[in-house]
Amino acid sequence: MIKKIKILFATLLLSVLFGVPVLAGYVSFNFSVDLSDDMPDVEYSSNATKTNNNNYATVDYSNSNITSSDDFYFYVVGQYYDYEEYSERVFANAAQGTYYPKYIRSVSRGNNYRLAGQTYAYYVHVEGEWEP
Repeated sequence: MIKKIKILFATLLLSVLFGVPVLAGYVSFNFSVDLSDDMPDVEYSSNATKTNNNNYATVDYSNSNITSSDDFYFYVVGQYYDYEEYSERVFANAAQGTYYPKYIRSVSRGNNYRLAGQTYAYYVHVEGEWEP
């Protein structure tokens, strides 16, 4: 019985140690953007490390006020102080969704990138997770 418990704990320990790095690339974001003078029209997530070799990023959100009439876009830029666009801009037109902006510049696994959210029309609030 003790041997089975030890095997169970060893299995749990290994799954925790090797399961967490897979999720390390996902970063939460919380954007509130508007065209008014007292709010930014673009906001950026914190840095996220690219942990895969995909030629696209993944943006997933389920809490927003986005509608089909909003002029709101997601796109990937470089790490802090690098505002170059690394992906195409994808138009978000629903209160929840998953988008896959394709890279238009060379990106590398292990490098840091940020997600940008920009409005061209209305106040938009959106929260979710993304992975470069």
